[in-house]
Amino acid sequence: HRDLHSFPTRRSSDLRLRIIATWMLNESRIRRLPESSALLGSYLRAFLEEASRIVRHNDSPLVENIRSLVIREPARDHSLESLAKSAGLSKFHFLRKYRSLSGVSPADDVRRIRLSIAKDLLFSTDEPLKHIAEKSGLGNETALCRLFRKYYRKPPGQFRK
Repeated sequence: HRDLHSFPTRRSSDLRLRIIATWMLNESRIRRLPESSALLGSYLRAFLEEASRIVRHNDSPLVENIRSLVIREPARDHSLESLAKSAGLSKFHFLRKYRSLSGVSPADDVRRIRLSIAKDLLFSTDEPLKHIAEKSGLGNETALCRLFRKYYRKPPGQFRK
């Protein structure tokens, strides 16, 4: 049986589906409580909704290529300059084009992807927060905790519980 983390991920939408599938798998393996079936049902509905959204909407190749790059190497430096260079555009043209295509800035998208990866690692591993922060490209444990509180209104430890 292959681990869900070994499947190749080409697009950010693939990552979201993989994360939800990981949650379902972990819930079905770990918990045998009455509320587990309700939680699994919620995960299944989220999975189906995300799959439906993907079918209805495909991001531009530029956005998907950048997201794919970040997903493959989240700990790498993904500055505006390096992302623009990857896209073959000047940084100002890249910023305008990316924002118009995706609705968010490249920095916001990189941060969102890194947070999703960190959240996935919190749910699917027992690794210390320090390692999760490094692997997901969020720097250190302090930055990880600060971003989790800002975006999820909870510290990372509460997600793991």
